[in-house]
Amino acid sequence: MRGTKTFCGLLVVCALCTSMPASGADSALAPASVSAGKAASDDLASQAYEAYSKRDFAQAVALYLRAHQASPLASSEILYNVAKIYDGKLNDPDLAVDFYRRFLRAPDADPDLVRRSTDRVNALRAEKETAQTGKPPVQVAVAFVPHEEPVRDDPGRLMRGAGLVVGGAGIVSMGIGAVFGLSAGSKNNEAKALCNGVECTSRRAITLTDEASSAATASTVLVVAGGVALAAGAALFFLAPSRSVTRSSSLRFEPHFGPSAAGIEVSGGWL
Repeated sequence: MRGTKTFCGLLVVCALCTSMPASGADSALAPASVSAGKAASDDLASQAYEAYSKRDFAQAVALYLRAHQASPLASSEILYNVAKIYDGKLNDPDLAVDFYRRFLRAPDADPDLVRRSTDRVNALRAEKETAQTGKPPVQVAVAFVPHEEPVRDDPGRLMRGAGLVVGGAGIVSMGIGAVFGLSAGSKNNEAKALCNGVECTSRRAITLTDEASSAATASTVLVVAGGVALAAGAALFFLAPSRSVTRSSSLRFEPHFGPSAAGIEVSGGWL
């Protein structure tokens, strides 16, 4: 899952509790404190991911919550991971909805995850209403449920984005330089056609020669600058740190039967 139900709800509440500072001065964190808190948060998030990989979902939730509490700069995706664990692994829809909603309120929530969270909250609410009325529709449904690993922080996302922008600018610059080069060659050939031998008295030929020289200079500058920008962009893109998330490529089919409904749940994952 981009990040897990029968887990103690009391632990969730306590894990998110934070003590309020005694005064406004105490709440102002020094840069070193913020940096240390972010480092601690990242370390706890990595431990949570390892616990999830070992299928210790309760421990993964506890560590994710500690990671979120450790730093004001903690990624909102931690809340999404907790919601997904409660939803898909610990089978606690109420806590899943609660953490989906906390994630949706985060200012840095990823748009794609916002869409997924919103869809899942609506689905869980519909399932709860159906369970309360006791009158689910009679149907046979086949649902495909992709299996997702926890989302891991991607510190190189901005760096790769910058690499694409710089590299793109380099390609554009080289393209424009090539156009100037073709223009220089064309003007030079036209000037030669107007001249007879080494000496040339045609005013038009002299003008064309000057224009060809200027175009050639511009071509050289643009191509060289474009090449440098392209190389810099490639370096930024390929040297950026990346997250590695191992995904399962297996599929699992689980039939579900009830007094008035039946279905097959297909779950799994892919690279």
